[in-house]
Amino acid sequence: MSMNSRSETALDDYAPAFLGMIMSRLVDEIVAAGSETARALSIDLPPRSMSIITLLAERERSVTEIALAVGQTHAGVIKNMKPLAESGLVTRFDDNSDGRRKPYGLTPKGRNIAGELDHLLKAGAAAYRELFEEIGIDLYDAVLRADAALKRQSMSQRMLAKAMPAKR
Repeated sequence: MSMNSRSETALDDYAPAFLGMIMSRLVDEIVAAGSETARALSIDLPPRSMSIITLLAERERSVTEIALAVGQTHAGVIKNMKPLAESGLVTRFDDNSDGRRKPYGLTPKGRNIAGELDHLLKAGAAAYRELFEEIGIDLYDAVLRADAALKRQSMSQRMLAKAMPAKR
């Protein structure tokens, strides 16, 4: 009996163990779609920087504040800030109330991009709502709930509990 006799492929036999692989592919597709749509609307901004521009359009923020809001490390935020600063979209400011704090904020060019980005993000949100209606699940909400559950107990802990024989 071949491994493929029970399902279309051997990978299907272990579903949903390959969820990460599928989600990675979906993320790549989402980022590519964001890039393509931004280019079509003449918005010169990497999709992975859109959340930062959106946050800074609201108010100046420190790297720590941005990292907490987007769920990235400080290093990840700084990596994303560098091209934004080099392209003249963001700059660092002195905080008059706290001399140690040097938050980032948008430049006038960055404010223009943020205004253009607003239209793209509203269209994206509408497209996602349509997709979620089509598939019968609010995937954004489901992902947030999964993230919260994994903060309570990591996937490693969950997998090890299933993989390790019970101690007697």
